Amino acid sequence: MRHFVIVGILVILLSFLAYFGLTASRLMPIEASAQSLIVDQMWNWDAMAMSFLLALILVPLFYSLIVFRRKKGTLSMPSIWKVTLRWKSVGR
Repeated sequence: MRHFVIVGILVILLSFLAYFGLTASRLMPIEASAQSLIVDQMWNWDAMAMSFLLALILVPLFYSLIVFRRKKGTLSMPSIWKVTLRWKSVGR
């Protein structure tokens, strides 16, 4: 449960940082028509969705790489991941 809470907080934090980074970079041109307000509003919703999805993918990925990495001195895989192959002849 603790990992879900930490990842959730980091996702929200990275979402806000990515959204404010997108809006602060001033990618949209100066308003030139009446429809620009609608287009700018759609861009803001799109930027929010993009920043949330970016955070939703990247935060758990990097969190799990850092927190659940193999401990120092461990050379082998855990026993639950070991796969043994057994050949069985068909028809005998």
